[in-house]
Amino acid sequence: MNASDQKFLSSLGFENQTGKFRWRVFCRGGRVLMIFPDDGKLLRAGIQLYSPQRWPARLAAKFLGCVPGARFFLRSIDLDLPESGAISRVIKRVPGEITGVLLGNPAQNERRGLILVQGSAQRSRVVKIGTSREARVQIRRELESLERHRNDCPSAIGIPNVFESWEESDFSAFSLPFYQTRTGSGERLAELIRVLQSWQARSKSSSFRSTRSWQQVEKELTSEEKSIAESLRLKPSLRHGDLALWNIVQNEDGGLIVIDWETALASDVPGWDLVHFLLTSSQFVEKNSPPETISKVSEQLLTDPRVQNFLSECGWQGNEGLLLRSYLLGRSDAFPDTAELLRYSRNLP
Repeated sequence: MNASDQKFLSSLGFENQTGKFRWRVFCRGGRVLMIFPDDGKLLRAGIQLYSPQRWPARLAAKFLGCVPGARFFLRSIDLDLPESGAISRVIKRVPGEITGVLLGNPAQNERRGLILVQGSAQRSRVVKIGTSREARVQIRRELESLERHRNDCPSAIGIPNVFESWEESDFSAFSLPFYQTRTGSGERLAELIRVLQSWQARSKSSSFRSTRSWQQVEKELTSEEKSIAESLRLKPSLRHGDLALWNIVQNEDGGLIVIDWETALASDVPGWDLVHFLLTSSQFVEKNSPPETISKVSEQLLTDPRVQNFLSECGWQGNEGLLLRSYLLGRSDAFPDTAELLRYSRNLP
């Protein structure tokens, strides 16, 4: 096992102990992605925590979740969970069995873990936990964001409930309901738009221009685009910041729930979340090239009646080109080829 992975598991409370509890290890690119109890039923439940976008990974996850005995294709490891460890202390307050632990991005200092706990009556919860200084900052930021936006936007839909939270000397964590079902990018666009509409203020104003988000891009706009922006009146909106397919799930009633709220902003630029969703779905899920992505997203912005209705309501209709370009300027970190996307977007009016 990679030393970094071993260190992270140790910080969560796992100890190497031969003959103790046996786990199965699911790796990707030579790094530990998930660990599961060495039990077929629990593994099939735990793999639901993993929601890959690329077809090889989806195929592997489906194999592990459907094929009896699939766990024997995974390497085994003996790990103990002493009562003093972070995970054990959390599980004491979230009764149930651990079915899987998803380890966050190993390239990030803020690497966090997701623990899926299956309780009575098959009701499961997810615990998000951080142990490093950077990870704990992100955990606290997301927890505060969820609590603040639920309180400040009582009519907003799609924001998950927080059950418990922990702030200990060696970790920060909180738990949420586990929502199993994911949805395709085109299947629920109307409902996603309804969620976005619930995040908006009731009336339009020019206040978006005073947000930090807009001020960061304004200096990059052409004089013509600045002139258009000065005449716009938009509905300020709660903005998630990473409204992508992998961050959208369904609750028991089929309604959409949005997860991962650490970058959310209140009263921000409307429409940017929708553009982010359309772009990430095209480029990262459908694997379209930059010109294909801009062509598809432009067509959706200009011709899809559901999208046009939303843009009319929030104030962007007729200025779809500025909406797309301002978003790309503001989120240059979201795509590896933003410059190319911007170049092709210049053809959009």
